[in-house]
Amino acid sequence: MLGIRMEFTVTEFFAQGGVVTFADRMAAVLGIHAADIKVVSVYEGSTIVDFFIQQAENIAEALDLSQIEETFTEVVQTMDEFMGSPVLNAVASGVQIINNKSGETVVDYKFPWETDDEDEDVPKD
Repeated sequence: MLGIRMEFTVTEFFAQGGVVTFADRMAAVLGIHAADIKVVSVYEGSTIVDFFIQQAENIAEALDLSQIEETFTEVVQTMDEFMGSPVLNAVASGVQIINNKSGETVVDYKFPWETDDEDEDVPKD
């Protein structure tokens, strides 16, 4: 699972082409096919896009997912902007990636569907 936070509104994100343009441009950055990128969510907090790389079934050569994550990490550390917006930070497999140019990061980044274990007071049978 990967994520990127950009400094523009969700409305501006969709005005720039939304998830289709995002997938096309991120695929070019990562050296993969756009069909291998699945956008999970786009939400405000500037604009945050969570996505993952999906292995296509019945392919001759499987994608090297660890290499793709490494490429993503290296690229976003020095990326000035993406889709015309400054990149504030990113996350790869739940680990924050600080943009070395801006020095910014989000503290305690969580995917929206994650919960804190201590918040769960549901009794187990």
